[in-house]
Amino acid sequence: MGRVVKYCTAVLHGAGTARAWLAEVGANPYAFAAKRLRVYTGLENWSEFGAGWVNRTADLLEEVAANVAQNSATDPPRRGA
Repeated sequence: MGRVVKYCTAVLHGAGTARAWLAEVGANPYAFAAKRLRVYTGLENWSEFGAGWVNRTADLLEEVAANVAQNSATDPPRRGA
């Protein structure tokens, strides 16, 4: 889960940046996407490209959510749950 967020970040920002952000925020894809959005809002060209960056990140989060839902539906029930 969330590999697509990290992969997309590596493509857009470089593998080194993706690794640094992973070390900073951990493997949670939602925290990773939040980091991306915070970085984007601080860029000089935010006013020109920000809407596209937010849409791309939203698409990635929808993909993560769909994977979570799919995995939840196919996971066997846990004991005591």
